[in-house]
Amino acid sequence: MSKQLASLTTLVGGTSATTDYFSKFSVRFSYPFWAALFTAMTITVSQYGLTDLLRITIPALLLIYPVAIVLVLLQFLRKKLPSIKFTYNSTLIVTVCFSLCDSLNNVKMLPESINSLLEHFPLSSEGMAWLVPTLVMLVASILIGKALPKASH
Repeated sequence: MSKQLASLTTLVGGTSATTDYFSKFSVRFSYPFWAALFTAMTITVSQYGLTDLLRITIPALLLIYPVAIVLVLLQFLRKKLPSIKFTYNSTLIVTVCFSLCDSLNNVKMLPESINSLLEHFPLSSEGMAWLVPTLVMLVASILIGKALPKASH
């Protein structure tokens, strides 16, 4: 019983915080509207089992998490980057391409020719084939950024 109550308080707190944020973010819709919407969404999602939820969300997370991790890393390095826009763009393009391959591979939608190539990358069996190419592109873009004339930054 205590686990259910703990889950309920977490659910109420999460719904309340999310509703509060969205009602301030979008003045077009009121707090009760957002509360009803997020409660309905929660009830709908809760009808699926954990296996079904993971099957649906893991491919999306395999695409989103690497991009989020790289954005955080780039933000920490921002002041030291010689060409911020070039470094962000080139590094994120590589990250998205490789994490998209990992995501498609997870749902068995990646062509076999690309999958066999992807298997040669370090950490590909863990769904992290994006890591080494991203770090290589980060270093390369920093070096290229230092070589670019100042006007192109």
